[in-house]
Amino acid sequence: MDNEKKEDDDVSTWGTGIFAPLNVIILAGLLLVFYMLYRRRREQQLQARRRPLILSPMEKRDFRLSELREFDGVRNPRILFAVDGIVFDVSRGRGFYGPDGPYGSLAGHDASRALATMNIDAVSDTWDDLTDLSATDREAMNDWRDNFRFKYDEIGKLLKDDAPSSGDTENRPATEQVETESKKEI
Repeated sequence: MDNEKKEDDDVSTWGTGIFAPLNVIILAGLLLVFYMLYRRRREQQLQARRRPLILSPMEKRDFRLSELREFDGVRNPRILFAVDGIVFDVSRGRGFYGPDGPYGSLAGHDASRALATMNIDAVSDTWDDLTDLSATDREAMNDWRDNFRFKYDEIGKLLKDDAPSSGDTENRPATEQVETESKKEI
């Protein structure tokens, strides 16, 4: 008899409290509404990313490292970075190089060392003369540079912050310095 009473108590308490059928239905409805709102917002974000950003062509000019930092896709919609002393406009590749892209940390920086060593964390805010790169790393950097030359617009050269705008070999990338010095010897 005690067992029958216990079973009756269990059945009678199931429909009350937090697990009442009405509460479960309301909770399921709220979860569905939140999911639909999240999904709509996510779709809008994806569409905004896919929408091409149309920018007018940029004038070719040289950039100091401090000037290049502005073009990170956040402060300025245009995305630029340098490889081996050459500044590229990679704005068309916003999905890769934009703020939310996998290579977003390269935007507005000298990306030479990061691409040469395949280490995105190697991006620096200071001038890097690249003289300590191994031959393999230098070859990888040159491959990246050539790839960007083929795919994106070359905007100008990268200069040191304290450099005059032209003619100073100290401000050229290490590969250009070697080429210039070898031409002088001939």
